[in-house]
Formats: sequence, C-alpha cells, structure tokens
Amino acid sequence: FDAFDEYWMGRPSFSAVEFRKVPEVATRVAGLVAGEFDIVTNLPPDQITTLNRYPNVEARSVVLANAHLVTFDMRDPVMADKRIRQALGLAIDRQLLVETLWNGQAVVPPSHNYPEYGPMFLEGRALAYDPERAKRLLREAGYRGQKITYRTMPNYYTNALAAAEILVEMWKAAGINAELQVVESFAQMQGPGQQIGNTSNSTRLPDPLGAIWTSWGPNTSFQVRGMWAKESAAAFNAAGRELEVESDPTRRKALFGRLLDEWETEAPATILYLPLETYGVRKSLKWQPYSFFYMDLRAYNLSFG
Repeated sequence: FDAFDEYWMGRPSFSAVEFRKVPEVATRVAGLVAGEFDIVTNLPPDQITTLNRYPNVEARSVVLANAHLVTFDMRDPVMADKRIRQALGLAIDRQLLVETLWNGQAVVPPSHNYPEYGPMFLEGRALAYDPERAKRLLREAGYRGQKITYRTMPNYYTNALAAAEILVEMWKAAGINAELQVVESFAQMQGPGQQIGNTSNSTRLPDPLGAIWTSWGPNTSFQVRGMWAKESAAAFNAAGRELEVESDPTRRKALFGRLLDEWETEAPATILYLPLETYGVRKSLKWQPYSFFYMDLRAYNLSFG
C-alpha cells in the first residue's frame, strides 16, 4: 500500500506498507529478528520469552475483545438434544486451558457479558465447570456413546489445534466419545456432518445488541443455515427483538438477562476464553496493538525511532 500524504488525519509516517502471508510461526519470528519484517502477528504465548531475549525486537500483547467459542450444530441428530450440548460446555475446564495454552494471560469472561457494557453488565454470572453434572445430563439424554466429532482448522485461530486436542480429552473424561478432525476451511468445517466446530465473537459495541445479538440473532448464519434450530432460538429471538426497541435502562438490563439465559440454556455454542494476541515488533518502532484485529498505522500510533 502506498501512503497518501494528504490523508485527512495527518500525513502517514511511512511511504509504503507491505503485507506478507507467512503461515509458519518460526519463519515469521526468524524474519523479524533478521530485520526482514517490522511487525509479525499471531504469535503463541510460548514465543514471548524467546522474542524478548533479542536486543532489537520484543513481544507486545493484548487480550482481544474477541471470544473463541466451540459451536454445536443442531442439524446433527445427536447435537439436537440440548442436554448433550450443555454437557459439552460443562465438561470444559476453561481455566486449565488458559493456564496450559496462554500462560495464564487469556481471560475467561462470564459468558457473552462484558464490562464494556457498563450499567448493562450482569453481575454474579460465570461459565460453569461441572463434569459430574455433565455426566448426569448425558445419562438423562440417553447418550449411548455415539461418536461426536470436533472439526477445526489448525492455524486459523492461535492455539486452535492445541485447544481442540485438550477439549477432546476433557470430553472423553466426561464420558463423551469425542474425536478430532482437522480440516482446511470453514466450508469443510461447517459442511455436511458437522457436529462441533469453532468461531469467534467480538464484543464490538458497548451493548449486547452489538455483540451477542449481532453474532447469534435471527439474521446470522447460525440461524439462517439451521445450525441453531428455529424452535430452539425462538425465546432468544423474542427477547432480542424487545431489546432492540426498549429504551428504559432497567428493562433493557432485564431483557439482556433473558437473552443471555436463553443462549446459555439452549447452548448453540459455548465460550472458551478471550485469547491473548501477541505481536513481534522491532523495538525501534513506536506502535501499539489494540484489543481488536485492527492494525492502526496512522501517524499517532506509528512512528520510527
């Protein structure tokens, strides 16, 4: 990209920017250390100490306002029973995932419920880890060991494959006959036979209508394609439509509580964590990452030492 010197927010601090696609982490890191790159993206936490040993580069990290989730496809007969979907969520030790994969630096949110919501934030909520309850729900559902496959791409999300391998073992410990299938695209993941997949949801706007509703409402692919069945989503959609037109703060907060209750009860997916996003950056570069996937290269956030 060539800079436009008459840019209305100020003249850029560079003449051009080049983006390169480099899938391998080791190659990105080597290029940064060698001076081939100025910034590299999507580094796993185990690279932070490695980068910080070099005199000319460093790791700069931020917890993303973008939750990683596993999704449950109700088009599958086994996944159509919400007790099985609930059990899959209850069998996940999210804090163990954070400690194991993210050096304790990712964050487990209280579901689709974020401090950015201000007075709409719902106190006293949490994502439960209860493998014994998961086992009871499986028995109540009459689950008899049918195979449940988790499809994931290996490198689209940082730590996606490592997280998937751990999740499969957690589900097995709860009595679920889980297996992992690695695919190359979202089309393959969401294609015929999908049972469990993954996605991410941003907080986006400081209100539930800008987060859970835009990610899971009636116009989203999850409902349009039937991954979240219409009957299951009906009460969620009703609460969301009321929230869209309600202006009273107290009633809006109550409606958000209904919305979140329905999402958690019907369990079209479950949140894992807000991941740590780490960039490798040349120390001479004055640049800071944001909590969204947005690389701000305007002059106020990018200059050269």
